[in-house]
Amino acid sequence: MFIPISRKLLKFSRNRKGIKVNFRGRDFRLIYPGEVWEAYPEKSKDFLVDNLALLETISMPLVSGVKEVNYNTSPSIFLPFFQSMVIKNIPSAVEDYEPSTRETLRHFHNIRYGFRDKAAKTPHYKARARKDRVIVPLSGGKDSLLTLAVCRDIGLDPVCVYVNDTV
Repeated sequence: MFIPISRKLLKFSRNRKGIKVNFRGRDFRLIYPGEVWEAYPEKSKDFLVDNLALLETISMPLVSGVKEVNYNTSPSIFLPFFQSMVIKNIPSAVEDYEPSTRETLRHFHNIRYGFRDKAAKTPHYKARARKDRVIVPLSGGKDSLLTLAVCRDIGLDPVCVYVNDTV
C-alpha cells in the first residue's frame, strides 16, 4: 500500500511478523510476538493496516506543509476520532512555536485526505464464548494503574499493553 505525500513515498506492507513502513528508503517495523500476529485473523490484518496507516500519518501534513494526502488504502472507520484527537492536541503542541494555534488548526482543517476506496473495511471477528477481557493501555502512570485496578476489582480480566513509541 502506497501513500504519496508530496514527493515522499510511504509504503505500508504486512509480513510474517507484523507491519512494515518504508519511508524515504528506511524501514520501520511494528513487530508483534509471533504467536500474537499468527493468531490475529487474516481477514482483519488489512483492516488493521488501513487504520494504522492513517493513525500514524494523519498529522504529517502539519510538519511537512503538505495540503493533500492520497492513501492507497481504504478509509479508516476511525477518521473522525483521529481528526478530533489531533485537533484537541494542537493548542498544547504549538504553544511555544510558530505558527499559532489558529493557523495550525486552519491548516489541519484544510488538509484533504483521499483514499483508494469509498467505503471503510469493517473488522472481521468470530464471536467466542470467553470471560470478559479488556485491553488496558499501561503507561505506569496513575490513570492507567487505576484503570487496571478497577478492571480487576469489577471482575474483568485485563490484558496490559505498553507501547514504546519513542523510537
